[in-house]
Amino acid sequence: PPARAAVPELDVIRVARAIDGGQWVVARDGAYRLGRGDDCARVDGGEALAGLQPTALLARADGSLLAGNRHGLYRWHEGRLESWGERLGLPEGEVRGLQQSRDGALWIAGEQGVWRLRGSRLEGLRPGAAEGRLGGRQGALWVAATDSTLRGYWEGRGQRGARGDGVGGVAAGAVCEGWAG
Repeated sequence: PPARAAVPELDVIRVARAIDGGQWVVARDGAYRLGRGDDCARVDGGEALAGLQPTALLARADGSLLAGNRHGLYRWHEGRLESWGERLGLPEGEVRGLQQSRDGALWIAGEQGVWRLRGSRLEGLRPGAAEGRLGGRQGALWVAATDSTLRGYWEGRGQRGARGDGVGGVAAGAVCEGWAG
């Protein structure tokens, strides 16, 4: 689609879908909100997000944004930024992927593995670095790991993809879901 005339040219770092259907954009000079129309507004206090250089970004229903970067996990809300990973008990290291599952759990993929946060309980599901992640149409979460494996998590259980399923080779930072037509 063509670029929106009312949207300024931005040096974008990361984009996340907003709960209301718009977009959150973290650019080098701060955070912006893109609405459903042609509106684009700079967000007060969003400079803190730009300074993080986020590698992952997730909008939450409470209006906050979670941002992962090479140092860990952070929560930004109404212009205030706080280190969130340490408070949760997440080990120090890069956070590369964030996903909210249908059951409300937060999934975190990164340098130290795959973690799931349900309520206030954080559980490690897989040690070792993880790269890409995707929430599938059927409610599964897929994680590409740096050991050239693909793991699917569904209803609290994990399953490793097999070479017979077309899984193998070098790990990728992106995962996509296909379908037969």
